[in-house]
Amino acid sequence: MAPVMLLLVLAQAPEPEPRIIVVPVPQQAPPAPPPSAPLNQPIPPPLSPQPEVLDAGAPLPPLPPLVRPTPAPVFDAGVPAPVPVPSAPAAAPVPAPAPASAPVPVAEASPPSGLVLRGGIEAGINMWPQGNPQDLLFFIRPLVSFDAGEDFAAELGATLNLLVFDDPPENRSNEIGGFLRRADWDEPSDFGQLIRLLRIGRPDGALWVRAGAVRLKTLGNGHLINRYSNQDLADYHPASGNGGFRIGAVRAEFFASDVFAARLFSGLLGLEFGRVFSNDPRWYDRFWLTFELAHDIGEAGGPLLTDGSRLKSPGATVMELDFTATLYRSAASTVNLLLGGGLRPAQRVDFGALLGLSIDTDLKGLQLAAKIEARKQAGYFRQGYFGPQYEVSRFVGAGFSGAPLAEQVLPDGWSVYAELRFGSRGFLVGEGAIEYFTFGRTDVDFSLQAEFLESRVVTSLRFAAVALGVLPRFAVTAEARVRIYKSFYVLGSGGTVFFPLADHTLQRGVFVLAGAGLDFEAGL
Repeated sequence: MAPVMLLLVLAQAPEPEPRIIVVPVPQQAPPAPPPSAPLNQPIPPPLSPQPEVLDAGAPLPPLPPLVRPTPAPVFDAGVPAPVPVPSAPAAAPVPAPAPASAPVPVAEASPPSGLVLRGGIEAGINMWPQGNPQDLLFFIRPLVSFDAGEDFAAELGATLNLLVFDDPPENRSNEIGGFLRRADWDEPSDFGQLIRLLRIGRPDGALWVRAGAVRLKTLGNGHLINRYSNQDLADYHPASGNGGFRIGAVRAEFFASDVFAARLFSGLLGLEFGRVFSNDPRWYDRFWLTFELAHDIGEAGGPLLTDGSRLKSPGATVMELDFTATLYRSAASTVNLLLGGGLRPAQRVDFGALLGLSIDTDLKGLQLAAKIEARKQAGYFRQGYFGPQYEVSRFVGAGFSGAPLAEQVLPDGWSVYAELRFGSRGFLVGEGAIEYFTFGRTDVDFSLQAEFLESRVVTSLRFAAVALGVLPRFAVTAEARVRIYKSFYVLGSGGTVFFPLADHTLQRGVFVLAGAGLDFEAGL
């Protein structure tokens, strides 16, 4: 079953200068833990999937190579991560890492036979940053899930935040019925939170579709969309849509951050040269050429203006062409060379380029991955444009007031980007990324997940900082979930949060949440 967690951001800094720019730290996220041996009695898996894996009850897969798109489970803001409880008798063996150029399969638990119905309810209290000093809210979340194995799963639910203590009494008159928090349901995108999961097919198959919240979405090598979350704004709850296909040497993927509004749309088209020029399987999935295009229209999620309309964030269009070559590949390790170039047409057309190397290896179950890139970027273009904290940065690029990201200009210079990931299946997954710019700015993003007592205890932590040395902004979130009995678990979370305001500033605050959940599973 899946508890709640609210991922959000806190910032502090003076107003940015026109030429200061924010490049969110791209990074890839870890996938969700595998099944391990159950306790004496079988325990039903939770309703909610890890946010980016979007696969009800799926365990954490092995860490894929850094240079490929990776579904990334992590703690969740507003749509809680599950309390994964294994239902398989034993953990599956760890497969060898896939070649970096190949489409990344999402490791999933052995699906139950037939249709499985899961249901449950979560409830608790939330100290929310409104009022003086904080209002107290009671949340309740009914959930229902259907799982038909590898080819289909769906989960529906809704988070209802009810105002309990309103001090001073200035918010109750604006809430629906005086209790239900209106900001959670005041635009079409907010109804996306009802779609917690839709899964059709598998990402390693010929055709697949996903829908729901995302927390760490990466497209391709992550040079346009990397570790993107569509849940970073407290009053904006969209559902994303994601799909793709593979036909011979051609691979394509499409992504929309909000299926109910004109927001971020992107696509990737890749050609694998091994299958084009050779019939020898030894050359398959070694050389990939991919083209990516992303465009943000920016027409949802903004604060209300005095005339009743919403503030629109500036639009942005970014393109990237990447070439990935596998220099070395064995059953346990791969070494990849990365070359890329991109552009962004804005008031002027700005270009960028990169050269990098990635290494992925499996040391008898302990998986390690590292990547380093030298990047040239300037003006309106930068790699990883749609990255961590983008939903906040599209209104305020750095610090907590000033120009949006789309209007900031990056000084002509270089950056060095480094990424490290390590993981032991079903126990610990950690990753970190840092990008240093030659004009004195640094971005960092770190996350950690740990599981204990056969996944009865699941904890997660994430820390991100944007524009250190220039106009810093910090964000931290943490969550812990503990299953006490077969169908009962408790949860707690807390962290920073911001709300964009109509005057192009950010209101900042802290939330604390505690609750419990009940769930059940039945075969049909």
